[in-house]
Amino acid sequence: MSSRKLNDPAAPMYRRNYRTHLALEPSEETCSINEEVQCVGSDSGSNAITGDDQVPLLTVTPETSSTLTEIPIDHYHFVKYAFLLLGVVTLLPWNFSINASKYWMFKLRDAQSYGSHQHSEHKTKLQAEFFSMTSIVSSVPCLIVLYFSAIMNKSVPQGVRNIGALAVVTILFATVTIFVLIDTDGWQHGFYRLTLEQMFLISCFGAWYQSGVMGLAAIFPHEYTHLCIIGQSFGGVLASVVEIIVLLSGASTAASALIYFVFALFILISSVVVISVIQTISFFKFYVSRAISQTNSVSSSDESFNVKVRTYLLVRKTWRFSVALMLIYIATFGVFPGVLVHVEPLDTDDAIWGNLFSPVSCFLVFNSGDFCGRLLCSRFGFPAERESLFLGISFIRLLLTPLLLLCNIVPRVPYLPILFRADFSFVVLNALFALSNGYLTSVAMMYAPKRVDFFLRERVGTIMVFALVSGMSLGSILSLVIIKLFFPVST
Repeated sequence: MSSRKLNDPAAPMYRRNYRTHLALEPSEETCSINEEVQCVGSDSGSNAITGDDQVPLLTVTPETSSTLTEIPIDHYHFVKYAFLLLGVVTLLPWNFSINASKYWMFKLRDAQSYGSHQHSEHKTKLQAEFFSMTSIVSSVPCLIVLYFSAIMNKSVPQGVRNIGALAVVTILFATVTIFVLIDTDGWQHGFYRLTLEQMFLISCFGAWYQSGVMGLAAIFPHEYTHLCIIGQSFGGVLASVVEIIVLLSGASTAASALIYFVFALFILISSVVVISVIQTISFFKFYVSRAISQTNSVSSSDESFNVKVRTYLLVRKTWRFSVALMLIYIATFGVFPGVLVHVEPLDTDDAIWGNLFSPVSCFLVFNSGDFCGRLLCSRFGFPAERESLFLGISFIRLLLTPLLLLCNIVPRVPYLPILFRADFSFVVLNALFALSNGYLTSVAMMYAPKRVDFFLRERVGTIMVFALVSGMSLGSILSLVIIKLFFPVST
């Protein structure tokens, strides 16, 4: 069925109900945009956005499309690699916090009974539940933050909200760093609560920043979006590598943590500078203004009529990717890091391997696998039209969770057997778990925005972040339940 112009009186009445459809169908006369063509009209990756009936209700004609404009050059790919850095810092406070497992175990140890030593077989309740509780306070409140950010994003310019949120995260992480220098043995429970409150605030502003920067990356070419997604995973690898290097230096636990957190703080400060600089670059400003102009231009010849797209229609268009992403992170946060951080090596007499086992086999393996999975997505993409298959694979991945629970996690209830006692078995399972997490996350975050037209992609990016955080929240709660049911501490 051919499309008609907005002001065509011959258009059937049902096709005038523009609010019931998702987006625009690019006109044949509209110039497509890709890496080689230097003109503007529509995105090459954007097809007609259709509902289940596959009939577009609204058409962008040359009268409503942007005039052909030359695209500025991204000199030295500065903006592209800026998005890599901005992706790194979306989860950088989280990555550096959970990777510092030795530091938190030291801070929350039974100082009266064991002094400066830590015993895996005699974990305190604070030690056993810290990572699960950190996951909960870092994800559950973010759902509310994302809801309010969706409202505030309409009135607060992207430059202000993204720079402001990242600056607040930097300041809050600086307070976490300061407490490394403070002796908290005399008020461990107070320190425990204070740390959770700091994580809560960091996560709230971090979620606001993450939804903003992912939505911003969605309006740029495909490779910019992918670099931002890769950056999220690379931040975890960076955190793991830096922690291992610091531990190998032989410094004390407090000194190692101080070096570790100061390094993360430097990256955060650098990112605030970078995100401020790119606001002034013509290439960046071109794409931002293009998204704004296309949004404003989607109207009929009657100035009193504006096309509005309801959020539930966007959800209906991308629900398979959203549900799949939620399942991915329910499985991931159900065991990582809250449960897997308690896996112990088979050879407990090797002091060096015992000190490096968790940083290497748990965090480095997972973060590296996740990173490789995201890189793999750029080389071997998933068929975009096989959304149901993608959702099914996400369901199947849930089966890896009970297998990981059968590794050498201590302490544990006597009726839960250990089937994978060897260190190598845990490393293989964890690597497979991480690789699938990175690949499937990239597919969902990259393909979902492409299901809608250009001017709606920032909103879809926010929806996907909401689905991701929802999965993190449910997974974090599941993690605490698993700890209490199968791996309780003796009191």
